[in-house]
This record gives sequence, C-alpha cells and structure tokens, in this order.
Amino acid sequence: MTLTAGRYILTNTTNIDMLRKRQSSTLAVRIPHDTPPSSNYRTITYPLPSTEPAAYTAEARPPNTSARPKTARDHMATRTFAILTATAGENPWDLGLGENWKAVMGRTVAEWLLPLRRSPCCHHHSMESDYPYGPLVNELRRRYGVPDLEGRIPAQGAS
Repeated sequence: MTLTAGRYILTNTTNIDMLRKRQSSTLAVRIPHDTPPSSNYRTITYPLPSTEPAAYTAEARPPNTSARPKTARDHMATRTFAILTATAGENPWDLGLGENWKAVMGRTVAEWLLPLRRSPCCHHHSMESDYPYGPLVNELRRRYGVPDLEGRIPAQGAS
C-alpha cells in the first residue's frame, strides 16, 4: 500500500487514472482576446452572450439588455479560451518526480514527517489553474499553435 501511494505521488496519478489509461484530458487554456480563429483548435469566450426572448413590451424589458454598449470593465472581464486535447497517457498536471512529491508531501523533510501544516495540495493561489500545470501544457500550446497571454507561441523544447 505504501509503495502504491508513493508511486501515485511520484507520477501524479490516482487510482482512477490507473484504471482509465486510454482516457484523454481536455483543457481550456486562456488566450489573448485578439487571437485570430484557427482550424487547429476550438475557442470559447466567457461570459457567454445572453440569450434573450425575441419580443418584449415596454414594461417587460429586462434591465440588462445586450443593446447596451460594452464598457471597458466588461471587456476586461471577458476571457477567451482555446480548447486543447491531450492524448491518452499524457498528464497535464505531471510536474516531474521531485515536484510531484513536494506538491503532495511538502517542501522539507520536517513537513514530510510532521504534518503540522496544511497539505500543499490545498494551495490554490494560481489564476491559471487550481493545480499547477506541468510542461505538457506548453507542449500542447506549441502542438496546436496556441499563443500565451503575451501572444507568443512556445518554441520547441520550451517548458
């Protein structure tokens, strides 16, 4: 049991991952607003446009209509994502043996032996993802030709 748990920690997998080896992951990766459409990947923009009924009377018109021009604040709140698919066996959250261990157990030997602090798995400080992405996400960006938020496409071998 200890060896199995250690293996799962080091490879950043779970029991379900081991049972579903042919499963692929689909990720929504944030891209710049002005990214042109591509045939390599699908995109989605949030918040989704509101769908309103076709006819309203003057008294029944909702206060939040799409006829209103978008403000700068509305534009800043809009996010566009590219939908990317990792092939079976690729794990976008695999950080490598050492970082996987530290992400679960802690950074120091004292944290491994004396679990006095919260697990590092509970830290969700990133605005990109609840869990840190491994180098596969940059590889997917390169594979599909998806730019990062600065508009750059990762080069071959970049992590």
